[in-house]
Amino acid sequence: MANMSTWHRWDLHVHTPCSVLNNQFGDPDSEATWDTYISTLEERARRLEVVGLGITDYFSIDGYRRLRQEQSRDHLGGILLVPNVELRISPLFVTRSEGASAQQVRRVNFHILFSPALTPEQIEQDFLWKLEFCYSASPSGQNVTRCLRRADMEQYGNSIRQRNQNSVAFQSQSDLQLGMNEVPLDLTSVSEALRNFSLQYPGSHLTVVAGSDVSSLPYGGQAHASRTTLLQMSHAVFSSNCSDRDHYLGIRGDEAAAVTDELGSLKPCLWGSDAHRLDKLLLPDDNRYCWIKSEPTWDGLRQVVLEPEDRVAVQDLCPEPTKSIYTVGNVSAPQQEIAPGFTLAGTALPLSPGLVAVVGGRGSGKTALLDIIASTFPEGRKAAESSPGSFLKRIIGTGPANWTGTVIRSRISLADGQAIDYVIGKPDESTPPREGATANYLPQDRLDQITGNPVQLQDQIRDLVFEQNVDLRSSFDEAIRCLSSIDSKQHSICGELDTLRERVALVPEKDAIFRQLQGELADIAQRLLQVQSATGEDSKLQEILKRRDALSNSRTLLQSFLYSVSLAVNSAQQALDSLQTVSADSLGPVNQDGEDTRLAVSQLGEAIKSVSAFLAQLNSVSASRNTSLSSIEQQIDELNKQQEQYEGTQQQILQLAARKSELATRADSAQQDLLQLQQIQQTVIPDKVNALLAEFENTVLQYRSMSSLFRSELNTMSTRWSGLLEGLRFDVSVRWNKAEMGGQCADDVNKSRVNESLLETCLDDVNNGLAEHVSDGNHSSELRALVWNVIRLVDGHFRKGVTLSTFLSHLLATNAFSLWLEPALDGVPLAQLSMGGRAVVLLKIVLAQGDYPLILDQPEQGLDNSYVFGKLVPAIREAKRRRQIIIATHNANLVVNTDAEQIIIARRDGGTMSYSMGSLEDSTTRHQVATLLEGGMEAFRKREQRYELKFD
Repeated sequence: MANMSTWHRWDLHVHTPCSVLNNQFGDPDSEATWDTYISTLEERARRLEVVGLGITDYFSIDGYRRLRQEQSRDHLGGILLVPNVELRISPLFVTRSEGASAQQVRRVNFHILFSPALTPEQIEQDFLWKLEFCYSASPSGQNVTRCLRRADMEQYGNSIRQRNQNSVAFQSQSDLQLGMNEVPLDLTSVSEALRNFSLQYPGSHLTVVAGSDVSSLPYGGQAHASRTTLLQMSHAVFSSNCSDRDHYLGIRGDEAAAVTDELGSLKPCLWGSDAHRLDKLLLPDDNRYCWIKSEPTWDGLRQVVLEPEDRVAVQDLCPEPTKSIYTVGNVSAPQQEIAPGFTLAGTALPLSPGLVAVVGGRGSGKTALLDIIASTFPEGRKAAESSPGSFLKRIIGTGPANWTGTVIRSRISLADGQAIDYVIGKPDESTPPREGATANYLPQDRLDQITGNPVQLQDQIRDLVFEQNVDLRSSFDEAIRCLSSIDSKQHSICGELDTLRERVALVPEKDAIFRQLQGELADIAQRLLQVQSATGEDSKLQEILKRRDALSNSRTLLQSFLYSVSLAVNSAQQALDSLQTVSADSLGPVNQDGEDTRLAVSQLGEAIKSVSAFLAQLNSVSASRNTSLSSIEQQIDELNKQQEQYEGTQQQILQLAARKSELATRADSAQQDLLQLQQIQQTVIPDKVNALLAEFENTVLQYRSMSSLFRSELNTMSTRWSGLLEGLRFDVSVRWNKAEMGGQCADDVNKSRVNESLLETCLDDVNNGLAEHVSDGNHSSELRALVWNVIRLVDGHFRKGVTLSTFLSHLLATNAFSLWLEPALDGVPLAQLSMGGRAVVLLKIVLAQGDYPLILDQPEQGLDNSYVFGKLVPAIREAKRRRQIIIATHNANLVVNTDAEQIIIARRDGGTMSYSMGSLEDSTTRHQVATLLEGGMEAFRKREQRYELKFD
């Protein structure tokens, strides 16, 4: 799709009939060859939706020149043709093809892809014809050189042939073929020619070395330096091998820094069909297609060098991951006046499912676009309308006293294909947000609100953890319900007993359920027994099958016999018909003379009688056997019916058995529930204080358990999402408010009868014992003893109206506990971080949370560039793989170094607000990013430096 970086198929290694060294397409001088080649290439490219082709020939661009002419004649429309010159250069290496008996000496295949903006003449004159090779040499060093002109290579091949008249291999090749095969190109000459070409035409070529050839040069062997030089000269590697890809990207085995240090930069792996014949055109082995995420342009292709991991993939299916159905696909709006003298121009924007960056000057309409998109979603509209800096709030107002009467109209479509026309304004005029649609919108001021409120930040962290671990959420919710119940118990021991009685009240209901299940189980068991008894445990069914098999065999034999009889009947009938015909002819007047004739006629009559009798006998036998066959068929039909009946019975048995198992499981569960309630019912809590202490200890253990679960999940999450949560670690602790727990106890006692100093010491001991118990869970008995010390000290010495249960509810106030998740960034706890550091923590958490769309309005506000580039950029790059992110920003790093798939440029010209879009591979868009955004040029430099690559 234009104006955004999108995954497309490319084939960067397609040969033409001009590939002299291996042409299986046909005569390159025949128009028929070219017609077939072009029609096949065109049809297959259209079917496979291939957008870019690397038109490849050895040492020349003749095939590219021809296809470029064809494209000017309306062939191969819409396909980017990239000239790909394949050179064979030193060093030499030895190979043995599979099944071959002899070794072969080969040179490395080295490809140069040129910008289609160059003319074929420029490529030839300024590169190919600048490449010199040694035509002949002498000990004095007075060598004769030639260049890669066709005539020079033909002359070189002819000279080799003349000097080697006895070589069959040389004599079987044409002069040009022999010259190309033998031309001694070396790394130095190619490197020098490339350097000069780059100076003359910056950014107009990419170099790609064949990965299999490089692998043939042993690492650490004598060709190691040449191997390294080849890779250093290459922007990319032709390889479909996953191990190669991981190695050249530094993500397996070798660190990226080590690969960069050795090879000069990380290398993307490209691939193509390497087609030399029609049936292989654009059809790589094992469907290993080359997918590139970019616009189908030369600049788009160049992006793979700057983004070697994220911009190219070699695989069968499109690499674009399936994202949330609520991903925004399109946003459009008609031209409309949204305030006096303020107009929104007609807008139609298809949005990338990856990262969409909205840029523009102050007041250009970035927030307006985000508010309109966010209003598609219930939470997004709520956030937009509640934000003080909201565009919607300024234009349409909020609240009955502030509605302006203005409405904003838009159409939004999501990834599920549903498009809705929205009207945003007064409630009675507005279209409600898409029900069920989920997106997260952080307006400009939302980050400050959350980072300035520790409780809200805690909620964000919990939401992140819960989203990744549903079981943990369930356990936490259960713990909160339990703690709520315990808290109510601690207000009164009687309240605890009431809770127990409420549970015990379920005994009759549980007992009735259990008995009902037992009755149903007994009924099913009896029915199952009856059905099993009726079937005779499969013996009758086996007998039926055995009898049916025997009858089937008899039927087969009888059918075979009847077939033989029918053949005999036919033969007898034919014989009889023939005899009767002869007899009729013999009985004519002409044939009655002579004794011999009369004798023959007599014998013929006897023969007719004999055959007639035999035929009658055969018919009789056939009729008898057909009767028997009908009887057998009837018996088999009857047995089939019996089989169906018994098999139906077997199915019934299976169903009854399954039902019995289900009822048994339910009955067992009901019995367990009943036994548990009966246990509660039959157990009298003799000591209400001990019961309360036990509940308190359980609460402490519950918090400890939740603390351990959270810590484990957060550590796992931090490891799993190293890119998103890099530098972020979490400490989990159980806290309690000492003022709430034990703080009122001193006011509950009669101070004239209780030693206040001793009471304070005892209360401190309880707090210290609680700290130790929370720490390791092994001090339950010590904690209980310390509580009893307090009880014995104050028992009977309470103020009027205060009971022991009231005192204990203050001493053991479980509602004073909380589970505290303390994030730290690069080892610095949240409480010690600046507001910018806290914002980074929150943004990392928000980016990791969910796979639904995320809309961010200038999240970089208040952050210095080190935070943005070092922390925020890697997190956004990781998050956009699995969710759509729409971000309005003034910071170029959040556009360039996140490798935004799409850039929307907001403009305000006078009173008109408008939007256009583009991608990073578009030079006009890059220029606008560089000039509009803070640190634009520096961001592009950092993008290049990330791979230590100077890209023209």
